[in-house]
Amino acid sequence: MKTKILRTEQEYNQPCERIYKLINSSTIAIEPESPEGEEIELLSLLVEKYEHEHYAVEAPNPVEAIKFRI
Repeated sequence: MKTKILRTEQEYNQPCERIYKLINSSTIAIEPESPEGEEIELLSLLVEKYEHEHYAVEAPNPVEAIKFRI
């Protein structure tokens, strides 16, 4: 899979599917230093960046957060 900056929802879905396949296709734990481990790490960083930019969760108003906890 060619890795690049994710700009659209379709581009975002492709690495998500690849990560899912890599994680679920292995019967043993994937080592971080293996090619699969490095691919998962790189794709995860791209997905995380996209989610941070497009699905950002704003910090709550402190007063509202206290009210919610009560």
